[in-house]
Formats: sequence, C-alpha cells, structure tokens
Amino acid sequence: MAIGLFDNGTTSDITDLVTWTVAPVDAALVSSDGLLTALLPTVGGTVKATLNGIDSNLAQLDITSATLDHLDILDVPVNLVAGLLSQLRVNAVYNNGLVVDVTSQANWSSSNPLVATVVNGLVTSLLPGSVTLTAEVGGISNTVTLNVGNPSLDSLTVQGDLSDLPFGIQRQLRAFAKYSNSATPVDVTGQAQWSSSNPSVIAVGNLSNKGRIEAKASSGTATISASLNGVNSLPTAPITAAPSVVNAVTIAGGSSGTLIVGTSVQLSAQASLSGVGSPQDVTNLTSWVSSNSSVLTVTQQGLVTAVGPGTATITGTYSGVSGNQAFTVSAASLDSLTLTCTKGLVVELLGIPVANLISLQATGHYNNGSSQDLTNVANWTQNGAPISVNLGSTRTVLLSDTVTYGASKDGVSGTVTALADCL
Repeated sequence: MAIGLFDNGTTSDITDLVTWTVAPVDAALVSSDGLLTALLPTVGGTVKATLNGIDSNLAQLDITSATLDHLDILDVPVNLVAGLLSQLRVNAVYNNGLVVDVTSQANWSSSNPLVATVVNGLVTSLLPGSVTLTAEVGGISNTVTLNVGNPSLDSLTVQGDLSDLPFGIQRQLRAFAKYSNSATPVDVTGQAQWSSSNPSVIAVGNLSNKGRIEAKASSGTATISASLNGVNSLPTAPITAAPSVVNAVTIAGGSSGTLIVGTSVQLSAQASLSGVGSPQDVTNLTSWVSSNSSVLTVTQQGLVTAVGPGTATITGTYSGVSGNQAFTVSAASLDSLTLTCTKGLVVELLGIPVANLISLQATGHYNNGSSQDLTNVANWTQNGAPISVNLGSTRTVLLSDTVTYGASKDGVSGTVTALADCL
C-alpha cells in the first residue's frame, strides 16, 4: 500500500495512482492495486512507489527460494476448427503453493506447425489433424493435445443482378459459402452445383460457365439455386424473361481510333433493348466484320488486330442492328514495354487465404509517342517457361510463391514479379 502525505497535513491511499519499481527488476511484479508477486529469490531487494516525480521510502524486499513444481496449461479447447485462433494460458505452480501466470514467459512449441502453430500461448490452427503443444519454463514442461477439424459449411447464398433478363442475354450470378471458422463468405461459384426451376425460361450454366444465366424465352419466370456439400441455398427471387427488341448497338473499346501495325484491341458490343434500363453486353452474340482485312482483322469475339497501315471500319451486328468503330493504322517502332500486375480475388482453402488471383497487362510505347495494349499479342513467360496470357484473364499465384512474368514483342521485353510488384 502507498500512503500519500500532503502539505496540508492530510493523508490518502494512493496505491492505485503510483508507479511501482522493484529492484532487481526481475525479482517480483507489483500490480496496480499494490499486490506483489515474488518471482525470484532475493536478499536486500527494494520496492518503491513514485507519483508526480516524488519517490517513497525504500521498502526492503527479501524473497526466500521456492522450487517450481509443475506447470498447468489452461483454457484448452475440446476441439478446434481449422482457421480459428485459441488462447492458452499456463500457470507455474511452486512448492510453497505460489501460482504465477507465465504464459508470456514460457517457451511454446508445436509438434506439427502444418496443423497448428503457437506463440505466447496463442494457437493458430491451419489444417485438420492432431497436434501436441508444449509449454516449458525452467526445465519443467507440460503438453496438451489438440484435435483440429474441418470447418463446417453453415450456409450458401446466391447473389447477382436478378432484374428482368432479355431473351438471348446472359448474366453472371455468384454463390457464396459461409464457413464456421470465418465471418467472411467465400466465393464458391465454380465449386457449387447450379439449378433452375424452369430451364426452358432461364437456364443456368453448370459446367464451364457455372452460375451464368441466360434467357431462353421472351416471357416467364424462374428461380436459381446452388448447392455445395449437401447444403442448399434458398432460391433467388423470380427472374423474369423479357422480349429482346434491339434499339441500338454501341461498339466500345477502341476509343483512340488509332492502332500500330501488329497490335490488337478488344472491342465490346452493348445492345440497348426496349424495356430494359441498362445496355446489355452482347459481344459474344454479335457478328463482327472488317471493311478492309488487309488493314484490320477481327475475330467473332471482337478481337481486332492491325495487320497493315491504312484505314478500316469494324462493324458489329446483333439481331439485325449494327454499330461500328473506325480505325487508322500506322507503322511505328516499339521503344519499350511496360508490364502491369493487378491483384484480384484472394483464394481461400477452408477459409484460410492461400493464393491471389492476378491479371497481367503489357503496354507498348512507340517512337511516335503513342502507346498500345499488347497483352494479347506479346510472347509471355512464367519463370522462363512459355505461357498464354489474354487481357482480362486471371492467373493464380500462391501467397508463398515468387513468380516472375516476362513479355516480349518485336525484340523489346519487360518483366514483373508477383506478388511483390502487383497493385
């Protein structure tokens, strides 16, 4: 206890206001309420209290020797789910009956760090399995065994635009799983099984285009559901199939209207439909043609490649309605190539982050001051091995890996390292 003597002759208990100092510093601990816990044998030690720069008298501290008898590990969970944390405590019990919390002073170890790690008693479970955790103080140790299990799938939800879907138009829905070990839903669109209550009206992809819906009729309704590992989502609200009357088709993607020989640009087609508020992407449903194939070529997916100098117009036609984009193609030499890596979705395994999806892009800089996207026409490598990269496509990089991507075009090259250089 600390008693303060004031200049007006009064006294007051100031135990919870002072700062306690023990010498030697590792001999004992003093709590804010003045409770002293002896840690090491000490003869001639001292304890003092300080408040506002004023020190108390020195109280002598003599601690007799006590022997550490055993350790008790506390707060051990019966079972632990992979991906969750659990805090253990360890008490040191001495032969004189003294019990001291030594959680942060103990040396902790795990028999299998792939299953679980432990630092200062904080257990991080990683993968299903059995693991033995050990706490050691002063040559005395104790162990506990933990069983780490798989997280359970609690619920599954389907999300996306459920507004009216015009005949022939596609739209992507996504499925999200909620696991018992994480508050963050996991995107399981590609793993889920998809179904439609009326596939002749609204069909849903269940193979390569999982979760992608398409209106197969001009009227009617359908609900969409997903299932995973025996857990079913609730059906979506009814989606209505609508007539597809095309008012206009707009071509986008080549806003500059200029290209360099050997470069490409991806065009898109947006259809304005009667009764539908926003334009619909019909790129893959559009018929594409070039007015001069010696200047520009175009695939039926809208990918335009400049093959010779001159001018040409690309026309896209959907349901008898057309839009177009004019280009001027010139010859120029490539000076430099800039590679860009952009991080996307984090990939989780049983709720634990393990990888990142990334997208790559190559931009060429020419001697006439212009720049062009060269992603689709550059020669790409991954750690020196040839790969194929398209603009907008994604690749998976493990969080533990370092991957160097390279691209070259017309003798000019560049590199980018994932994930270190990714935006």
